[in-house]
Amino acid sequence: MRVFYDQFEIVNLWGVDLPEHLDDVYRRKARYAMVFASENYARKMWTNHERRSLQTRALEEKDAYLLPVRLDDTDIPGLRPTTGYLDARQHSPEDVARAVLVKLSMPAQPRKATTEREPVPVPMSIRARQRLLAERPSGWEYMLLADRLWNAVQEREPRFLDFELGYARSNGAYVEREDFLHFGIQRLAAAGELISKAPELLNHRNQQ
Repeated sequence: MRVFYDQFEIVNLWGVDLPEHLDDVYRRKARYAMVFASENYARKMWTNHERRSLQTRALEEKDAYLLPVRLDDTDIPGLRPTTGYLDARQHSPEDVARAVLVKLSMPAQPRKATTEREPVPVPMSIRARQRLLAERPSGWEYMLLADRLWNAVQEREPRFLDFELGYARSNGAYVEREDFLHFGIQRLAAAGELISKAPELLNHRNQQ
């Protein structure tokens, strides 16, 4: 995991406008912010600056962002008593570290845009496809790919039904029952090779 802790960043912070830089880290870049709430935290200048940035971000987030660890019962302005916390008087540093790892292992929730957009439907018709290509809303490439896949499935449906009914042939002959396992393994391997390329195809950088 990547951790921002000032003692690890001494050289990077050298000469930097700290209020602006730290506000950017706490308010925009961090996935979570751990606050070690204590008497010292409430008293120090820099932790109070940090706290204002954290609270601004927390107001924008619907999901958990502040992860308080209490060292004592000092009241921290803006840190609600109803916010779940770990008590360092009851949990060892190792317990807290394990809790952090568990928290980070959970899937990250995408940050929601301030305005909700109407979802783009998969076209599934020539007219809808033409409209998608003309308007090109966000994510249109994926919708076009879904349209192509859907049409490919529709085109192969009759062949699938023929196979179910026993009419499908391979090179003019039926696949014999004793050869079917080998035939199926070959087809699955070919399909697996195609599927393995899908993440590369859908990679955002490749799409751009």
